[in-house]
Amino acid sequence: MEYKEKDIISDLQEDNKLLLSKIEVYKEEITKLKNKLEYAQRFFVLYENIMENSRKENKQLTEKIKELENLCKENRRNVIKMVYNAQSGHLGGALSAVEIMTVLYNKCMNVCKNWGEGEDFENRDRFVLSKGHASAILYSVLSQVGYISKEDLMGFRIFGSKLQGHPCPICKGVEVASGSLGQGLSIACGMAIGLKLDKKQSKVFCLMGDGELQE
Repeated sequence: MEYKEKDIISDLQEDNKLLLSKIEVYKEEITKLKNKLEYAQRFFVLYENIMENSRKENKQLTEKIKELENLCKENRRNVIKMVYNAQSGHLGGALSAVEIMTVLYNKCMNVCKNWGEGEDFENRDRFVLSKGHASAILYSVLSQVGYISKEDLMGFRIFGSKLQGHPCPICKGVEVASGSLGQGLSIACGMAIGLKLDKKQSKVFCLMGDGELQE
């Protein structure tokens, strides 16, 4: 009886050791699961932050696109009113450049606040409208950035007005007189070389028409 009792105690001790060993293993597994859970939680928080930022960026992008769409609509209306008021002008060439020039002047180019004044003017980006007959859209965009007034647009192609049928530097925002098809690119290249020699970071943009490219 005494032997059996010792044997039972020994078995119990062995079982206890085995149980404690298993408990340690379970503790390790639980620790691993906790670490994985914490990692998953951190990942989830990070994912939510990314998604929230993405939603904000998408909203901002949507608002910017909507703003540009409205500016494009305004430019189309201006072009049609200007040409109709003058009973003269090139609707096709102007309307085909609405999106390009609206985005260029309102989002891409470094546009100076005050034409002809200060360092801001010296460091501006340059634009050459090689297809000068599309001047209506140029004038409309210039009114959006504040170089000319909305009222001035109705002087388009009127004798004595600064808004002639082809762009002329007498109008604020116009870099160079253009209209002789094919020459705008050469002028723009010369301007770019001059800026590079002066070590300026300004960019030069030139818009050409498909007709002059074929000439």
